[in-house]
Amino acid sequence: MVASNNSRLPLYILVGAALGLLTGLALGERTTALAPVGLAYAKMLEIAVFPYLFCSLFVGLGGLARDRAWRLLTASWTVYLLLWGLTFLSIFLLGAVIPPAPPPAVLLPGSEGGLSEILELLIPSNIVLALDLNFVPAIVVFAALYATAIQSLPEKATLLASMEVLRRASVTIWNWIVYFAPFGVFALFASTAGTADAEMARSIATYSALFLLGTLVLGFVILPGVLSLIVPRSYGAILTELRPALTLALVTTLSVAALPFIQKAVERLCEQQGIDSDEAGDVVKASISIAYVLSQLGNYFTALFVMFAAYHQRVAIDFAQWLLLPVMTLLSGIGS
Repeated sequence: MVASNNSRLPLYILVGAALGLLTGLALGERTTALAPVGLAYAKMLEIAVFPYLFCSLFVGLGGLARDRAWRLLTASWTVYLLLWGLTFLSIFLLGAVIPPAPPPAVLLPGSEGGLSEILELLIPSNIVLALDLNFVPAIVVFAALYATAIQSLPEKATLLASMEVLRRASVTIWNWIVYFAPFGVFALFASTAGTADAEMARSIATYSALFLLGTLVLGFVILPGVLSLIVPRSYGAILTELRPALTLALVTTLSVAALPFIQKAVERLCEQQGIDSDEAGDVVKASISIAYVLSQLGNYFTALFVMFAAYHQRVAIDFAQWLLLPVMTLLSGIGS
């Protein structure tokens, strides 16, 4: 793992960010030449997203028996609703700090998206097109549908074994790419700081402060506290168990790198509670695969950015759009 091979990587990333910020402020718009470097790093991280997504769902869902999968669904849907509710409540409380959008400087005609566009985002009638257009919800639906279909097939073992190999290969690729993080972060910070005017810089600082406050409180206070109410572990014990996972996610800037440590922590909890069976192991693997798709709660802070962008671009959000914002954010953030 990256954490064991290079424990100083988080320091290098912070140094890269600081140097990038100073370089952008010193050189101004000349740092736009560095933008392709940052973009290349971001695209490299995306290389293994869809292979991992496909393989994770196939291995997690496809490896379960049909009745076991149904029991897992009925037992976990309330947990996902609770997580989503707490996340969006936090986001809307933070969004209340952002001032209402001022009157627009220029009035532009709006565009309305219809139901057909939403269905196109959700229903993978052409999986190749969905991949080309980066319609992640449609891709998730496609993978989940096929994974469910193979649950009762007797010949699935070879396919699932191959998928597990590809899933692990995707994590390995990410571990390679993350070594370029200091350079990618340097380029991104430099090009952003060099092209932002004073007003934009103040706005970005406000948004960044709200984002960090929200994610830190949600991730280290609210969610562990709620988790301690539903599992036989105290708040402190939960944070101690998850410390390796949290550290590795910080080191690699990849949430997926933490999943093996989360799985180990859950397996230890099962052993301590006397839950030791093949069914428990299958359920743990399936739950982690599904959670990767549905409960990457940080993705949903896109809604906070929409609120910030509306203020910055002088676009007022009406009541209907406020109601649709959590729904569309959930669809956009699934599996990303």
